[in-house]
Amino acid sequence: MLWALPMPDAAGESKRSMTVWLVAGGCSLAFLCLLAAVVALFAVPKWLESSASRSERIASPDRSRVLVTSIVSDKADPTAYLTVAFEIRDAQTGEVLFSDTTGASDRMRWSMTWLSNSEVQLTSSDIGDYCWVETPDGTWDRSPC
Repeated sequence: MLWALPMPDAAGESKRSMTVWLVAGGCSLAFLCLLAAVVALFAVPKWLESSASRSERIASPDRSRVLVTSIVSDKADPTAYLTVAFEIRDAQTGEVLFSDTTGASDRMRWSMTWLSNSEVQLTSSDIGDYCWVETPDGTWDRSPC
């Protein structure tokens, strides 16, 4: 629908010299908003998949080891999909000394840090705080912090 507004000329008489596209403009704006919503709807899952491949490397206090965090992107195990996983590696060789899947969802807030050269901590808003402590025989035990 088009609306024409009367525009007075120099003599003060009204003319329909300017057509204002109010409804057509409103429809165009609504279409653009709908298009943006559809694009956002399909872009979010792609964003989640791209975050699944990110990882972070955190050096231990004495720099002899590296804590490597990642997000499980394999959909084969639905209980592990998009959860936080980590590895503890030797800083010199890159050898994996220990790895585990935490069960913390990447969709919630979480962080991991070294507490000492033989202890790491996960802080998670959905499962709470957990620590992994190296035992004298070189294995790592998980326990609440």
